[in-house]
Amino acid sequence: MANKRCVNPFVHRFQFRTIDYIQLIIGSIILVPIRVVLTLFLFLVASMIAKFANYLLDNWKLDKEDESKWRSYLRVPCVMTFRAMFFCAGFHRMKIVDKGGPNADKEARVIVVAPHTSPFDVLSGIGLKIPAPVARHDSIDMPLFGNVIKITDPVFVQRDSQSSRNNVLNSVLEKIKFVRIFFFPEGTCTNRRALCQFKAGAFKLGLPVQPVALKYDQGDGPDTLSWTWDGPDVWKSIWLTLCRFNTSLEVTKLPVYYPSPEELKDPELYAYNVSVLLSRELDLPNLYYSYDDVKYLQHK
Repeated sequence: MANKRCVNPFVHRFQFRTIDYIQLIIGSIILVPIRVVLTLFLFLVASMIAKFANYLLDNWKLDKEDESKWRSYLRVPCVMTFRAMFFCAGFHRMKIVDKGGPNADKEARVIVVAPHTSPFDVLSGIGLKIPAPVARHDSIDMPLFGNVIKITDPVFVQRDSQSSRNNVLNSVLEKIKFVRIFFFPEGTCTNRRALCQFKAGAFKLGLPVQPVALKYDQGDGPDTLSWTWDGPDVWKSIWLTLCRFNTSLEVTKLPVYYPSPEELKDPELYAYNVSVLLSRELDLPNLYYSYDDVKYLQHK
């Protein structure tokens, strides 16, 4: 157990075998060109669908409840296009394991997802019926991708701003009346070898949460998904993942977690206990490292 806990979740290195290099060559020559063309085409289609849907919602001037209802209808073709895009990228199988029961959607309006590994974690949102995410404040300005972000009706946050993080709580309390919201409580990407300390933001609401565990399967090859602050850049990670013949994702929805009176008084305790629950489901060590430690290490 000591060795299992001696993990730096912010460092990632590739370890290729001979067979992996062969797959890399074949994938770069055959798979990547085809997948890039198909995924870019489908992404453009999804972005145009999302832009049209956003245009309709902006001009219909609906109240919040009706807007949420119509938004759920209008984003269906966008979601289907995104799933096709991920399929073309090699994510052929996504398995949903539902341990939460039939009423979890109503009992818990807040979803906490871990571990947060890479941009490919977006796929989990499709499996969770596209709840509203918490996104960086500048993501809506990204060309093409901003249209897709907007149609999900996200809660925007400036991660390094304390006032912005406080305003998020008020926005979440307003949005959960109409839509579920999901958080990546680790607040940063890791190498999937451990869970980092959960930030208390999602737990300050004092509401029941549904924990969700993500498990990727890339066979016996190296982990090309993980994108950490000390490791390959995101474009290299994407390229190497596109070279793989297949990547599978298992999304496990755990039973709704209701906070105790002690946890309601102490959001950090609430966050910790949920992280323990997820670490047991994932069979990963639960560490006290956080995004703030990443910034400290970068400074040093």
